[in-house]
Amino acid sequence: DNLNFAQTWNWSTLNTQTAMALSSNAITSGKLMNLSSTSTAFTGTMTDISLTGDNAANTGTLLKTSVTGATSAAVPMMITNLGTGLSFRVNDETGDADATPFVIDASGNVGIGTTAPGNKAHFKADNATNAAVTNLLRLEHDTTGVSAVGIGSGLLFSAETTTTENSDMAQIDAIWTTATHASRTGALRLSTVSGAGAMTERMRVGDTLSIVLNGATA
Repeated sequence: DNLNFAQTWNWSTLNTQTAMALSSNAITSGKLMNLSSTSTAFTGTMTDISLTGDNAANTGTLLKTSVTGATSAAVPMMITNLGTGLSFRVNDETGDADATPFVIDASGNVGIGTTAPGNKAHFKADNATNAAVTNLLRLEHDTTGVSAVGIGSGLLFSAETTTTENSDMAQIDAIWTTATHASRTGALRLSTVSGAGAMTERMRVGDTLSIVLNGATA
């Protein structure tokens, strides 16, 4: 028992050197380092990595995990949560009481701006705006070529049929009908699948305050 042998190591003059290096080139199913506790009243932080220096020149990385082999199938980071607490949390305010963090809960739901996501993806804004829209999601499509009519961004909906998982059933997208920036014009489209056919446009809202339904202007 090392109760009386707690250690503090201080590398006060360390700059470009490596303070501690562990290597195990023949490791298979072993562990290079293992931290564990059987505590039943744990409320602290088992591993604390902090950068407290307040300077714009701080541009380094506090924690980095890498798999650099091109054919390696190793997992850089795995988090297993069999409890009820959050699996992952990123605070953007001082301390751990941030009410609008980015989280992944124990069920795998992702929350941005909320600590209690109610769906697989839950985006929440809490601000002073009370008579205008706040955009909570942005879809962007850039191209390495030259943008042309038809380029756009979309949402694809799929579900399992009686025989096949992940079958496409509907799509909502926005496209440029004029891609020239000075006269750019967009349209919103709704497409669906019918009779096991191809995804087909059913409705379009364009720039003329008209709606196109199944190819006919309404």
